[in-house]
Amino acid sequence: HWGVMKAKVEGGRFVEAIPFAKDPLPTSLVEYTPDMVYSQSRIRHPMVRAGFLKEGPKSNSGKRGRDAFVQVSWVKALELVASELKRVRATSGHPRFTRETQDGRVLANCTVRVRH
Repeated sequence: HWGVMKAKVEGGRFVEAIPFAKDPLPTSLVEYTPDMVYSQSRIRHPMVRAGFLKEGPKSNSGKRGRDAFVQVSWVKALELVASELKRVRATSGHPRFTRETQDGRVLANCTVRVRH
C-alpha cells in the first residue's frame, strides 16, 4: 500500500526505495521501506502453530495464543494455506475475505478462487 517503487541494492542489501517516477502522489512512507525489511520485529520465516502443524484444522483451537510456533519452509507454508483454502471452499463454498480497518470500515472484498 506504499505504492510502486524501485529498489536500490548495494552489496546484496536493499538500501533505498525510489518512488515510481510517474506516480502523481508518491507517499513519503516509501523512504522507510528498507528499514522495514530489516526491522527486528519483522517475521523472517513462516511460522505455524505446533498443534495445527501436527493435527491440521482438527487441532485444539483453544491453544491459540499459547501454543508454540514452529518454523516451516515457504513451500510448506504455501501448501498449508492452499490446503486450508481448498478445505474451506469444499465445506463452505467460495471463501470470501474482507479487510477492515480497526473502526470497522471495509477496505476491500475479494473472492478467492482455488484452482484444482
